[in-house]
Amino acid sequence: MSDPQPILEPDHCYHIFNHAVGHENLFENDTDYLYFLKKLRLYVVPVCEVLSYCLLPNHFHLAIRIKSERKVEEFLETKYDRGKIEILKESNKYFFSEQISKSFSNLFNTYSKY
Repeated sequence: MSDPQPILEPDHCYHIFNHAVGHENLFENDTDYLYFLKKLRLYVVPVCEVLSYCLLPNHFHLAIRIKSERKVEEFLETKYDRGKIEILKESNKYFFSEQISKSFSNLFNTYSKY
């Protein structure tokens, strides 16, 4: 059985995209675009370099590069005690991937609630 955990690895590039449901729009006006970019900066930029983005009314594309493991750890040290990070890394082989995914989850959930 294959491992279902999606892995976002440090020092790798990815194309992240999402589309609105049906004929709905994700972005209705300039304020929506700016809010999304503000939250992108808050949640994603600490763990990723945004190489390019394209925001269209009903979908978006992000070309990103995950920062190095050390840079991701430096960000996590603002949230967790260093000792706790070491314990979590040892006990969970997907620790970095989960933390990076959580950054995207925070962005998408925040924008959805907006």
